[in-house]
Amino acid sequence: MTGRLPLLLETAISRRLFTFIYGPPGSGKTILASHVAEAASTTGFKVSYVYVGSQNAPRTYTPKVASVEALTLDDLVEKVAASCLSGDYVVVDAINELYTEQASRGAFRLLSFIASILRRCGGFATGVVREVEGELRTPGWEALILYAHVVATSSKSRGRFKLSFSKPEKRVAYFTFDGRGLSWL
Repeated sequence: MTGRLPLLLETAISRRLFTFIYGPPGSGKTILASHVAEAASTTGFKVSYVYVGSQNAPRTYTPKVASVEALTLDDLVEKVAASCLSGDYVVVDAINELYTEQASRGAFRLLSFIASILRRCGGFATGVVREVEGELRTPGWEALILYAHVVATSSKSRGRFKLSFSKPEKRVAYFTFDGRGLSWL
């Protein structure tokens, strides 16, 4: 990683604030999650990286970061809760992958519970955006936004990634990623 993390992300990590980044496929979310995990580990935190779906496995290997896949919402709850109870900084890639707009109230409660754990313990999560009836939606948005301290959308344009923060304040940050790693602009 080159360049310095944007101050908003650096502060969120050091203060263990729950950060939620969402965007369409290919917008840099998994790359960013991997690098946030790496950054958190270099600040002295023990880090757990929980990913949903093999396509969301960490993009970089960091010896100080334990990676584990969650296969169901119940499994995700267990892994996030166990990591939190161990005092870990928790990174969840594709937190809402297992949740759908047509999900039951029980699934909504589980997603809300996961978000509340991340708010309490500190962590970082990415969320997928899906097309539903011709509109882009973030499944479980209401559960996640309620608990997140920091919120941003991710997008990609002209070879660079853009983070548009909307909570707690409006800011923009850019980064690129190539075979050598992530670079903040």
